[in-house]
Amino acid sequence: MGRHACRYGLFAGCLAGFVFSAASCGLSPARDELQGSEDGDLCPAVEQPDPVALGLGVVVESNSDGTDHVLCDVEYSTSPPTSGSHFPVWQACGFYTEPIRAETAVHSMEHGAIWIAYDPDLPVNEVDAIAALVSSNGHYLAAPYPGLKNPIVLSAWQRQVAVERISDSVVTEFAEVQLGRVSETAPEAGVTCESQLGSPPSEPDAGYQEIFGQLAS
Repeated sequence: MGRHACRYGLFAGCLAGFVFSAASCGLSPARDELQGSEDGDLCPAVEQPDPVALGLGVVVESNSDGTDHVLCDVEYSTSPPTSGSHFPVWQACGFYTEPIRAETAVHSMEHGAIWIAYDPDLPVNEVDAIAALVSSNGHYLAAPYPGLKNPIVLSAWQRQVAVERISDSVVTEFAEVQLGRVSETAPEAGVTCESQLGSPPSEPDAGYQEIFGQLAS
């Protein structure tokens, strides 16, 4: 796989209206190598693992799978993932009614976001409760997750827990140690979760193609 050295100036200048610093997004001050950004360098197809049923209310801890920035899709070790290489621009946090890209969500989790993946067939009242929780804090990210084996799975950097209802007490306990700047594990805990990538609730990919094209050039 070819790699292309993308200098910090590209990120600071080529994304109109989008400003972030090297320190705040995990880039080195000089440059960040982006996999799959050379002309004609096609990204390989990857297969994601199927979601597995998790024990309800049991927080699963995992090791970090890295923090590299890549343009290509990533083959994660779990579904939903809890860490690993990710897209250089993070998913705008908020409540979505359409599935989101794992690679952008993982970047949000690097900033201390809690990603709430929910069964697309979840009852409407439970979906509404998730939306209400998401509106309470700018570091919540929620979206339907096809194939999920639990009703709801909350993922933070290197941590994950499944619940039946978003009102379960473990959700509050999980947020107290993982949400935003208080995160015990996120490499960039507290960095903004606002972004030009994604427009809740129904356009999670808004801006993606434009950003991809600029970063790949």
